[in-house]
Amino acid sequence: MNTPSNKVKAQFFALYIDQKIEYNFNSTTKVEPLWGILGSSVAFKVNDGAFTTKPVEKCWLLLRSVDQLTDEEVILCGQIGFDFFNCIGCEYKLKVIRELNKISLAAVSVDEKTCLVKIEINNEWKLNIAQIDYLRSIGILTTFTYLSEDNKPITLSPSDLIGFGWIKMEKEV
Repeated sequence: MNTPSNKVKAQFFALYIDQKIEYNFNSTTKVEPLWGILGSSVAFKVNDGAFTTKPVEKCWLLLRSVDQLTDEEVILCGQIGFDFFNCIGCEYKLKVIRELNKISLAAVSVDEKTCLVKIEINNEWKLNIAQIDYLRSIGILTTFTYLSEDNKPITLSPSDLIGFGWIKMEKEV
């Protein structure tokens, strides 16, 4: 796959306002929170509160993978997209389940013997837009869909975005 244009990269970056961005300045690597997008430039505040911009092609977003979600973030993501109480209608406990390449949020009976509902957090096709927006707001890398020049949707996976050099993954803490 060819690397999309800087315009497309700027559109992707716009989904991650307030997340950390890395760029080189005078041979030094700097990290600042992303403030906005101006055309194909990235805007951010510098230490004195002034705004500055850098061309988007010279910047990288620093993001986390879904595997790096904390239990609290998984629970909040699940609650954003699902009204557990009204759907289940009985007392329950929320439990985060981490399996190989899979993170789920389960509503289990109080005695934890019965799984009432289970939501896969790392399967974006099963999440609603509010949940995906939440994941982006906390710096989690998600897929990105944009329209090509001929108005056809093109979806880029996290591995595509990393491969284009748009993303640097933050190390696990």
